[in-house]
Amino acid sequence: ERVDPEIIQLLKILNSDERIITSSSCSGRIVILEALSPTHKPSADFISKWHRKPPRAEFLEITSSILRSCRQDGRNTFVWCSVQPPILDIHVCDPVLVIKLLDTLYKSGFKNACLKTLKNSYMIMVRGTTRCDIPLCVKGKTVIDASNLDSIYEIVLSYFDYAEKELNRLYILADFIKSLKNNTSFY
Repeated sequence: ERVDPEIIQLLKILNSDERIITSSSCSGRIVILEALSPTHKPSADFISKWHRKPPRAEFLEITSSILRSCRQDGRNTFVWCSVQPPILDIHVCDPVLVIKLLDTLYKSGFKNACLKTLKNSYMIMVRGTTRCDIPLCVKGKTVIDASNLDSIYEIVLSYFDYAEKELNRLYILADFIKSLKNNTSFY
């Protein structure tokens, strides 16, 4: 799978430090999913996925089509629109650097950054805080009216705008890594 263009520069800077490797990342996305239940991930299929703001007409066309097919087909599934925040997994082999990176993340507002110890390294898992899930169809029944799709589009965009701000705040890590290269008194 390709890397989101909006996060490439951050990954390059982080991976330029020999003590760091990034393994998973997403700049944030808007998805429309279908599954047997909202919690049954193995059955989930992406109906549509954007790592950018979708054009209004495209979003409205897809969601309108879903509402029509839900009513006509009587789908026995769940369909929802989800705005998902940025994620980043950072593997670090230096325990002092781990603490500094976590501190930098917390100070920049990433309260959902946590540490997982692995066999030969530490993994910092960073998750944005803003997520929005809007059900469209539940077991063959629409739960929203097509006349509300414009409002839903605006809500989705407002959450995605916030996800973009969270991604921009992640670039504080890039500034921190750059400062290490110029600072010999890190330890």
